[in-house]
Amino acid sequence: MRTLTRKERIVVLLSTYQEAIETLRVDGEGSGMNEDGSESVMLLMSGTWHRGGYAELERCLCRLLAEHSRLYWHVIQRYIRSTRRVAVLRRHSGGFGLAHNEVIVGMPIAIGNGNCRGIVESWHPSVDPLCVDMAVEWIARNYRGDPTLPIEVFEAVAA
Repeated sequence: MRTLTRKERIVVLLSTYQEAIETLRVDGEGSGMNEDGSESVMLLMSGTWHRGGYAELERCLCRLLAEHSRLYWHVIQRYIRSTRRVAVLRRHSGGFGLAHNEVIVGMPIAIGNGNCRGIVESWHPSVDPLCVDMAVEWIARNYRGDPTLPIEVFEAVAA
């Protein structure tokens, strides 16, 4: 199995960022008192957030927004605001006939009559792939340390 490049790991982190955010939870069990005497509510982040490079990715995204808002828009639309759906795909001579802003995620499963069932990811049609690539390059250059993938994500990517 080959090792993912720095840029590829950034793309995996971007692609799984929304799921990592959804693992956050608010724990109202109390974590002491605030300076003003009110009860503190602590935002606890899951092990996935901590073991992965999401906190550093978030820092980079905030900086990208401040310094290059156009690139930020394109990378966010492509990876974080993209949507996935299960679709029946029919193979044509030139492929599956997907729109320019769609890709098949993983391997489609043949269901007969030349059709396949697969997961199709789509994003805003105005996303410019060159801007997305420039944004990923910028994040890779500005990311502090080694972009690490949580074991759960690494195992899914390796499968």
